[in-house]
Amino acid sequence: MNFIGIDLAWKISGIPRDRTGLATIDGAGHLIDVDLAATDDEIIAFVRVHAGDSCAVGIDAPLIVANESGQRPVERLLLGLRTPAYPANRSLFARVYGGVRGEALVERLAAEGFALTTKRPTDGHRTVFEVFPSPAYKSILGLDSTVKVKRRRGVRTADIQRGLGIVRDSLARGALDPPLIIDDSILDRSIAGQDVELLHGGLLERFGDILDAIIAAYILYRYYRNPNSINVVGDIATGYVLLPT
Repeated sequence: MNFIGIDLAWKISGIPRDRTGLATIDGAGHLIDVDLAATDDEIIAFVRVHAGDSCAVGIDAPLIVANESGQRPVERLLLGLRTPAYPANRSLFARVYGGVRGEALVERLAAEGFALTTKRPTDGHRTVFEVFPSPAYKSILGLDSTVKVKRRRGVRTADIQRGLGIVRDSLARGALDPPLIIDDSILDRSIAGQDVELLHGGLLERFGDILDAIIAAYILYRYYRNPNSINVVGDIATGYVLLPT
């Protein structure tokens, strides 16, 4: 059983400028691969390498967007849980991103035998889920609000460099439950193995994309090992996310 995390760049274009982070964790909790991709074809190629008969894919992007305007019910629920998320609606995504890329990717994965579901990953099946890595920095890694990993008003590049360094170190320590085992050589094959203090702009964002992909894959591994450690917020009809407790 493998678990693939996809930190999907939301913009749809011929060759997306923004890169998508990819990561795979095996059934024993080993991080076995990380990468960056541009096109959906490249993402599908990565999935084909790692899928096998049993595989769960977690995508950090809206996958079910039925509402034309406003926000999805799941985003209202998350706000009530003090876990705000970017509002998704079809009009906004068409105007800003060229469409709902997550929906298109789910269709591509369906052609590969993956079914969108909220149910715990099980052996012998290929499944796909919407995940939300950002809250996992607190619930899984135990990091507080002083750790900054995203570009926001008032957040300096140095703050993000420090925050992403803390996230990588927290993952690499292997103190998670269930354990995540990371061989340094895996990270060294990607930008996530570089000195974060030397990264700026797009390179720094891609560093974060890989870490988010690792978290996305780990959420599914955790769901597989301990179903009670994950809450399903929302529903399959209007949109949902897996939220680590």
